[in-house]
Amino acid sequence: QFAEEYSVLYNPKKSVLLIEGHGANDINVSIYLNGTSIRRENSCKHLGAEIGVNSKKLNVNRLAHDLIRRTNLILSNYGHCNWRVLRKLFLSYCSHAYGCPLWNLDKNAVLYFVTAWKKCSRKIIGVPPLTRSKYIPCLMSSKDVLFQLNVRCLNFFLRCLKSSNAVVELASRRCANGFSIAGFNVRRLLALVGVHDISFFKFIDHSTLVHKLQNALCIELNDEELCNVMLIEELLDVRDSLAVVGLDPLEIDVLLTYVCADT
Repeated sequence: QFAEEYSVLYNPKKSVLLIEGHGANDINVSIYLNGTSIRRENSCKHLGAEIGVNSKKLNVNRLAHDLIRRTNLILSNYGHCNWRVLRKLFLSYCSHAYGCPLWNLDKNAVLYFVTAWKKCSRKIIGVPPLTRSKYIPCLMSSKDVLFQLNVRCLNFFLRCLKSSNAVVELASRRCANGFSIAGFNVRRLLALVGVHDISFFKFIDHSTLVHKLQNALCIELNDEELCNVMLIEELLDVRDSLAVVGLDPLEIDVLLTYVCADT
């Protein structure tokens, strides 16, 4: 009726009737646009994000596969460059993780993406597969990827909480008591930064919140481990002809394998 009254022409082929939850298959309902029945689905893709059944897993896997694809594309086109250039390209073009604030950011839920990020990082800088995971963030001149995902979620939630739109601000405050993924993430963030009342959350300095998240999620390297990271960087520079030392390629590979695996 709305379409007829205002001369709006809908395309039923681009519309989906999304039904999910318990008993969804028992629902017998049909919706028509321009006289054409809209197809029923239990999941669909909207603006690149999966909605519906298995959407939590599918969205994480989609970003992980995109990360792998972008990494291979960089190596295919710029594999002749040294490791520092490749690292910069990776951080610029492979670290967006669009949509992650609405993921379930529990460690096990994003394990596939975290593992993919570590594997791609090793591949980009050319270190052995057995390189200790705790060395990867320093070698990539970055932070732990799980920490990065949580900071993105924190920034997203703070912007919503401080929104001038009353509906967005109210939904942000209410979601902490809900059962959605957003509610789970908010409660988890509150616990990690040691805040018990969401009313005070937006008044805490942003850098303080990020520092608390870093203490909760990031592994601090001791002096010996930091020395190993510096040694690995020097060996990578020698391997890629950024520094001159009297070592042949075989000796460099042996040393890299030994230091990276912390054996």
